[in-house]
Amino acid sequence: MPKTNFRKNSDSPESGALGWIDTFAIPAKAKNVSAAYKWINFVSKPENAALITNSEKYGTASKDAAKYLEASIKADFERYFSEADIDNIKWHPPVPAGFDRIESKALDRIKTAN
Repeated sequence: MPKTNFRKNSDSPESGALGWIDTFAIPAKAKNVSAAYKWINFVSKPENAALITNSEKYGTASKDAAKYLEASIKADFERYFSEADIDNIKWHPPVPAGFDRIESKALDRIKTAN
């Protein structure tokens, strides 16, 4: 895909935008829990989180990463997400454990019925 200089602005609805959180999870049967925590802690350090964001242009939850972001990327995030918009986010509720299996079975039944 060719590079463009496309600059996007974002407008949130007055009622609030839907928000969700991507996160790390360690499976209950993980073989090396210590290594998993070390990885999570490593990529969550502000300097490292900023490197990932600078490369992937994907936001980070690392609180102090902003001071390490490239100026243009930092400006984009500040333009997209005003404090007022962030304060008005309607958060997607957590999905209960096992819900994905129930959802998958229901979708299979719908597909079969067609």
